[in-house]
Amino acid sequence: TVTASQGPILNLSDITIGAGGVTFDNLTLTNSVVGTAIRLSNVDGGVFNGGIVSIGSASGSGILITNDGSATFNFGDVTMGQTLSPSIRISNAVTGTVNFNGTTSLTSFDSSSVRLSGAVAGPVNFADLDINLVTDNTTGIDLSGTTLNGNLTIDDFELTSTSATGTVGIDLTGTTGSGTAQIGDAVVGGANDANISGVNDGVLFSSTTNVNLVFGDGENATDVDSSISAVTPINDNGTGLPASGSYDFDDVTLTGDTSNLEAISVYYIDQINGGTGSATNPGTISGAEASTANVYVLLDTNIDGASDSIDASVQDTGSLNLPDDAALIAYNSGSTAIDVTTLGLSPGGAPA
Repeated sequence: TVTASQGPILNLSDITIGAGGVTFDNLTLTNSVVGTAIRLSNVDGGVFNGGIVSIGSASGSGILITNDGSATFNFGDVTMGQTLSPSIRISNAVTGTVNFNGTTSLTSFDSSSVRLSGAVAGPVNFADLDINLVTDNTTGIDLSGTTLNGNLTIDDFELTSTSATGTVGIDLTGTTGSGTAQIGDAVVGGANDANISGVNDGVLFSSTTNVNLVFGDGENATDVDSSISAVTPINDNGTGLPASGSYDFDDVTLTGDTSNLEAISVYYIDQINGGTGSATNPGTISGAEASTANVYVLLDTNIDGASDSIDASVQDTGSLNLPDDAALIAYNSGSTAIDVTTLGLSPGGAPA
């Protein structure tokens, strides 16, 4: 056990842990420290067990793991007060496994609660991560600009914010890599989920984001209790949503402004009166005009070798009124796919 009142708890740099490992029952800072409370820089070798961690406040980070550390880092329950730098920071080519095996409870007054930066190749695992944002312009989990080649796994995730001014639940702007961020229990029917509430942006992307994200367990059937409640639940930084990567929000209830996620809506019209407007049950001109679709597709569903006409005087008032920012396309036998974005339409929708 290490207890400090007004100074760093632990500063390990450029060491190799032996086969027996290093184990602490408790690492405690009762008041505050100028700088970082626990700093583990270029720590290689065996297993570091940090035990139960309690940090009052720090002008730097609470826990910093950095500079090519390849050891295995284990922590039990973690509680932190105010830090002026990210509460937990993992950066600069860390290749070891980092495990937070208990309940991690963070309150962010400045900066971010969890920050991964640079290249992170080793897995980072949280059993239970609870974040409370209490000031403007703070972020829960900040992966912006990170190359995530290891997996970030958070079995149980709860983030609340008392401010919706500039706050972000998860920042993925410019995040790349082959790893997966699994936020919420991946076990189908599991007891844990993922929830974000009170922030301005729930999950923030950029056009250059290219990574894998699963929010919730991703199966959209058994347990669908994950949620994002924000001014804008899924947003981008002004550059557009990502064109690459994989983003799974199947289990998530989104509350807030989701107008930026409205996808292209298609209504199919054929020469037969009636139908719902689907590809398998085409509708009429009047049905299309009454719908919210922004793409009308004309079909000849009578396969007899001859062309049929769609009579607007029978299906409507003699004309077809095409809304602003909409497109009219038609298919004949042998037609190839039509990319409606070449017609000026944006696909929108949650990044996938």
